[in-house]
Amino acid sequence: MNDPLKVRVRTGQVAGDAARRVPGPHAFVLFGGGGDLAKRKIVPALYNLARQDLLPKEFALVGAGGALGSHEDYRAVLRDAVAAHSRHTPIDPERWAAFEARIYALPGDFADPALYGALDGLLKTLDSDYALGGDRIFYLATPPSFFATVATALSKAGVARRDVERTGHRIIVEKPFGRDEASAAALNAALLAAFREKQVYRIDHYLGKESVQNLMIFRFANALFEPVWNR
Repeated sequence: MNDPLKVRVRTGQVAGDAARRVPGPHAFVLFGGGGDLAKRKIVPALYNLARQDLLPKEFALVGAGGALGSHEDYRAVLRDAVAAHSRHTPIDPERWAAFEARIYALPGDFADPALYGALDGLLKTLDSDYALGGDRIFYLATPPSFFATVATALSKAGVARRDVERTGHRIIVEKPFGRDEASAAALNAALLAAFREKQVYRIDHYLGKESVQNLMIFRFANALFEPVWNR
């Protein structure tokens, strides 16, 4: 008798199932939501996920910090950004309408405690309105000088929690991670004072990109490395 799992592996179903795995309910808080990274990369990527039914129905996107204007103003700016940078064009009006209904703007100063008090109130409202379950992703698409500021303020305001039993609050830090060893260590200490290691994601979406893309060519076109890299 064929093992069902082995059959699914052979036919590619396992990979397909993994690719279509939808995360649980959560709020996605995008600090620096009006910046270039947010408009060119992050929000178009979220829209693409929504278009492919890879975002949960219980979802909300909050742009936090900066001069974002009203909810309507912010949604209009992001619509233009998605139209310019999404790989799925033109924008599907029905999909966009459903997506933008869950977008909220919270302008303010990253260093102002009032921003985090307002964010706490908004997230509690969204938790109730959309059954988000209290889970939150904090994405820092801000200038690097604000990384530690934002992480510390989230903790002090109680917006982010590092409870031992809870992993539903996560923070994502974009590159660069410090200027040197000392500044990287200081940033790491600030993050780990507010979050547990399991909750922290440090990413660089361009790290080693060209090297990775060229590995196959580098191996097979190079008589020196091809016999050595044979496993």
